[in-house]
Amino acid sequence: NYTKEAVQRVADVIKENRLSLMPSSICSHLRIDFPRFGILLMISCFFIVLPYQIREHLAGVNPLFLTTNIGRNIWKIRYRSALISCCIICILQFVIFCIMLEKADVLQYWNYPINGTIYGFYWLDMNFGTYIVLNVMLYSGIVIGIMTIFYLISRVSVNYIAGVAVGIPISMVFGFLLLIFTRGFLEVTKSISYDILRSIGFFCVLWCVAVIITYSFRRWDKRRDIFV
Repeated sequence: NYTKEAVQRVADVIKENRLSLMPSSICSHLRIDFPRFGILLMISCFFIVLPYQIREHLAGVNPLFLTTNIGRNIWKIRYRSALISCCIICILQFVIFCIMLEKADVLQYWNYPINGTIYGFYWLDMNFGTYIVLNVMLYSGIVIGIMTIFYLISRVSVNYIAGVAVGIPISMVFGFLLLIFTRGFLEVTKSISYDILRSIGFFCVLWCVAVIITYSFRRWDKRRDIFV
């Protein structure tokens, strides 16, 4: 049931003797752990963005921001601060993730090639360290895109209960999609020809949604200006 491209890729790896000496269990282990890493990132961003924005909304300061140029600039600063906070969280959790891998003696295979192992083959020629970095970049990018949707929820929620009531089901939906569209990233499988394209497509869709939300809010805030 493999596609012609998948068969050709596997044949090339075997023919050119690019099989890796790295234990297959290492890649299989990370194939399960990486989606969990993405879910953890998403939950962290949820609790960073949602409560703060709703608290600002309940404090009644938003109309005041619209009365001056400085106040209107605060809208942009608040979004950028949420974005930067999520990026910092991604970096910190990546560091913790690497520390855990080091304690599990996984990082000793950092420079090992992973073109093909006994149980799996990969679309790109790379070493294990590059594989880890690409996965982390993928999940971080996806989570930052989802963060913008959390930002939207927090801006329109009237209170904490409404924000959480809407945010949790949406988080569950995106968590499920994250597991579906990123599992097996870069692996050659028979069920889906190009897992790499599937994951990148999910990434691009989320970033397009993020850009649309950001642009729409900017237009909306300009229309709501109460400048005197």
